[in-house]
Amino acid sequence: MLPPLLVTLIAHTVLSLSAASVPVLMPMIAGADAAAVIGSFTAVLYASAALTSLSTGHLIQRIGPVTAIQMALFACAAGVLLCQIGSLPALIGGAVLIGIGYGPVTPAGSLLLSFTVPVRRFGLAFSINRTGVPGGIALAGLILPRTGQALGWHLSLAGIAGAALAAALALGAGRFLDRPIRRPPPSGGRMGRSLVSGLVANLGHVLTDRAVAPLSLASVVYLGAQSCLAAFLVAFLMGPMGMTAVEAGALLAAAQAVGIGARLALGMMSDLLPSRLAMVGLIGLVIALAAGLTAAMSPGWPGIIVTAVVLLYGASALGWNGVVLAALAQAAPRERAAEISGASTAVAYAGAVAGPGLFALVLEAAGFAAAFATVAGIAVLAALVILYRASSASAADRRSRRSRGR
Repeated sequence: MLPPLLVTLIAHTVLSLSAASVPVLMPMIAGADAAAVIGSFTAVLYASAALTSLSTGHLIQRIGPVTAIQMALFACAAGVLLCQIGSLPALIGGAVLIGIGYGPVTPAGSLLLSFTVPVRRFGLAFSINRTGVPGGIALAGLILPRTGQALGWHLSLAGIAGAALAAALALGAGRFLDRPIRRPPPSGGRMGRSLVSGLVANLGHVLTDRAVAPLSLASVVYLGAQSCLAAFLVAFLMGPMGMTAVEAGALLAAAQAVGIGARLALGMMSDLLPSRLAMVGLIGLVIALAAGLTAAMSPGWPGIIVTAVVLLYGASALGWNGVVLAALAQAAPRERAAEISGASTAVAYAGAVAGPGLFALVLEAAGFAAAFATVAGIAVLAALVILYRASSASAADRRSRRSRGR
């Protein structure tokens, strides 16, 4: 029997590895057009993931989270195999299928963990669960350039598809976990109306609810900062900072590794603090500090200081995810964990698309310093809003306790 946390960790690792595999191998697939194709591939993948994350909450509850994760892995494997054709239509079609697989895994994992993990352990459990994302990206960066050169990109993608299929089949051992979680579908002709109204209600909830809306804001802004780090750090270090490709790549890998450790540490800390929302706001201030220091960097800075700033950026911009998901699961009714997490994740993907887009616009107009300063400014504004909401919620809770004590 598979433990629930192992199910979600395997899923996130394999799906993240699959999503990163095509961009990593794109220079071999598309040659001189690689950069443009990567942009289109990534945008389509995240758009597809956002749609499925938002729309599959009801399905996940009907079939069970482990079964949903298996289906996601099958879709992802099909997408990677389609990318083997190598033409632009095949790559875009593959991005759609990989996104269809990538989208449901977060709401499915949230539903599974909310039913099987005590609330007091949410922070650590959700953070361990999400370490699979940077872990999968790191595996793609370490393995695929070497296998691509040694075996060719076709066989490399075939290996990734095989890993996704193997993971899907292996997770069948965890389907017993679905039984106490499944909910029957609405009866009669209400299913379609229930689905549409549910999507609208879930999206409205994550954007307007006083407990959930600040977490959705954090997801959009922090994922945008994370995406900018992944997309532009190497170019910044090789350009204005004058580093070699090896040095810049090593720093990016180190930032990913530190991010994994930060997810675990921040998750454990959030289980010990009275307010996860306040911690989410504090993480935003650290992201703003790190991005601001990155904006101020110059080639004359000592290497150890540059490394420390990059690692701080990686720790904060990659470390927030588990804490936010734990807070979302705590704020939502347990039976609605998949729907609320899915809607919030769909909103968050807007940051993954808009963040690098805005960064690129500012970069073209005013350079790297202004672009990283923009990230810092947006992060600090979001953090202050979240901290204000956390303070208001804490004050309301104290008033409620005093009134009950009278």
